[in-house]
Amino acid sequence: KAGGRSLIANSLAICEQLMAEQPALAPLLRQAFPFSYGGYQVNGRPFYLSPLLDGEDDNLAFRMNRKNIVNGAIQADVELTLAQADLIQCLESYAASDRYCYQMALEEGDVQILNNFRVIHSRSAFEDFDAPDERRHLIRLWLSVPGSQRLPASWAASYGRVDACSARGGYRVPVEDRRYVGYVDQQAACLGMSA
Repeated sequence: KAGGRSLIANSLAICEQLMAEQPALAPLLRQAFPFSYGGYQVNGRPFYLSPLLDGEDDNLAFRMNRKNIVNGAIQADVELTLAQADLIQCLESYAASDRYCYQMALEEGDVQILNNFRVIHSRSAFEDFDAPDERRHLIRLWLSVPGSQRLPASWAASYGRVDACSARGGYRVPVEDRRYVGYVDQQAACLGMSA
């Protein structure tokens, strides 16, 4: 009914700006932060540790999600330091600024494809329609594509596979459906990807 604009920003440009303007916070980008698995337990833990920025050159990648970090800290029974909280606030401020944030209105039938390792995304608040058949309906699909970049080794806890051109199924829940795994393996083979 109103609002709900897609917000995207170049995360690597934001990191460069932070390094230039806030050099004292810059080393924290490569420190491990706790991230929640979003309600799952993987290897007996509800969280994993990962830096916000890691890798070099062709596998440089960035991630940030305040909700997952805050929940991860609770699950890990640690408190974020004041400097870590400042870092997150600073990154969010840059990402929301007109300098870095590109806004777009997605219309019915639109498709938006983003590289989650180089771009961060969000959406503005929205007011939905009351009638169920008029409500916002958004489908998010995570794709592993041929030619995908190699990821930093530190990202294995959340993506499973980190090698280039691999079918990344993310973390696996303890009870896997063999049909799903077989399908992923079959599709990866058809595309010349490792599974």
